[in-house]
Amino acid sequence: MADRIAALRAEIDAVIDQMAADEAKKTPGVPQVVIRQMLTRGGDCQCRSYLIQTGAVK
Repeated sequence: MADRIAALRAEIDAVIDQMAADEAKKTPGVPQVVIRQMLTRGGDCQCRSYLIQTGAVK
């Protein structure tokens, strides 16, 4: 179970990183790390942030 959770978290991180990279292309000069923090609302729970960004929850 722990391995599956770790794999899911890695997958979520990859999606968030890709979303941040895509947005960084549209906003030159804004660091990708700042965009990533905005996407995740600066929170610790990346799973929740992923679900919000993908529209699965509000």
